Amino acid sequence: MNKKKHEYSIVCQTEITSAIFHKHNPKLVIGATYTGQIMIWDTRGKPVPVQKTPPGGKFHSHPIYCLGMTGSLTSNSIISISNDGVLCTWSMGNLSKNSKQIYLRAKKKKNTDSIDTGSNQYMEEIGAICMATSENEPNNLFIGTDESDIYQIYTNQSKYGSNIN
Repeated sequence: MNKKKHEYSIVCQTEITSAIFHKHNPKLVIGATYTGQIMIWDTRGKPVPVQKTPPGGKFHSHPIYCLGMTGSLTSNSIISISNDGVLCTWSMGNLSKNSKQIYLRAKKKKNTDSIDTGSNQYMEEIGAICMATSENEPNNLFIGTDESDIYQIYTNQSKYGSNIN
């Protein structure tokens, strides 16, 4: 092994914000980008992605800082959460559309200095910056936010809406 030369190189047209190795195939690298795309590189081939989600923010329109994988050798999914609180799950075989999309919202207290005759609670998007998955409970996630909060999320609930505890 030559320590002065990279063993592998990958190329991306935008900043990569998160990257992981595929759980069951370490030759595949899965990456998330600042523009909201998911990309997969195969280190056995060229340095360009072999698969990627559509450009232009169709699924994620904000940077993706949370990236993970769940599932078994024969059935696995990619999980991504963008900084505007959109969680998507993806099939490894098809990144052209997501298999699930959840808008993560949490109740926040309104500023008490403002005049409000209604409720003092409202729903706010969650700025996710980190995520942890569980091998034993693949539909149960924990995310950390840019406001120093930690939330538990159940991805097997409704397609849209809040799944936050």
